[in-house]
Amino acid sequence: QSVRLGVANSIEFLGPLPNTQLPALYSRASLLVAPSVTTDQGDQEGMPVVLLEALACKCPVVASDLPAMLELLTHRESGLIVPQKSPADIAEAAIELLQDPDLRKRLGESGKAAAASKFDWTNISERHAAIFESLMQKSSRR
Repeated sequence: QSVRLGVANSIEFLGPLPNTQLPALYSRASLLVAPSVTTDQGDQEGMPVVLLEALACKCPVVASDLPAMLELLTHRESGLIVPQKSPADIAEAAIELLQDPDLRKRLGESGKAAAASKFDWTNISERHAAIFESLMQKSSRR
């Protein structure tokens, strides 16, 4: 496809890489595009690890408007959300990010904060502990 489109010289296909190399690549990337869709059978992607990894490295993201993405991202605050199956909207969002370094920086920083607030193990364990505390208090009142 890259040859057919005449962009093969601008693209490097890295193939499988060890996890230890990913943070440097995400940190170097201008953006990540995560164009997920709901299938005709209604199946859809859950929270993709690649999205969380990119956000953790302050890599700004363009993602489809699936529930899992919307759980993590807020449009124009922590990422850019586009309608699924809309190549024109994906391209427009990617071009906007490529042309606006301030927006990339802001979304990268706020995206990292959003991912950490919801998926950092310390935050997750604190939320679970609060739930258990509440349940124990309700149980002791009975």
